[in-house]
Amino acid sequence: MTFLRHAVRMRRHQAIKSAPNYHSWQKKCIRNVLCYCTVTARRTVARWKRGVIVAVDLVSLDHLIARVRAHPQISRAGMILCHNGMVREFDRSGARRVSGLRVVVNRSEIERIRLWAKSQPGIVAVEIEAFDGEFHVRDDLLYVVVAGDVRENVFAVMRQTVERIKAEGVHKTELYSD
Repeated sequence: MTFLRHAVRMRRHQAIKSAPNYHSWQKKCIRNVLCYCTVTARRTVARWKRGVIVAVDLVSLDHLIARVRAHPQISRAGMILCHNGMVREFDRSGARRVSGLRVVVNRSEIERIRLWAKSQPGIVAVEIEAFDGEFHVRDDLLYVVVAGDVRENVFAVMRQTVERIKAEGVHKTELYSD
């Protein structure tokens, strides 16, 4: 799968260095950027703590929607449906508090699932981005964008695609706070 890459460059300015809350501002920026970065980009952000400039590869749901809208046959689509999977605070049963999640993504399996979804009747374009690494509560884990002709086709394919990704494409380990 090809990834849409956007470079974000940040510089430490003298005015920011002299601000009384510089360290909290820096930590907040790093935490916000980490929510949307791949593992490789996270290493780059970690270098920002010691250096001056950081370059980060960002993939957002908006970027995937833009890629779907740029598809040559998008005029055949009547709708675009999006899924944004994220880390929830409690496990599925609601009994245990989750502090984080460790995810391992099988990229070849994700690509196979994407091709399967794209081959379904009425589907024009499918884009999937699954993030791997360690995540905290409210972090994004999975983006799926499906464009198709009518609701019945798009909703059915989206549901099956997400279920297959969770069953075959990723391995998740919940980390508990208790």
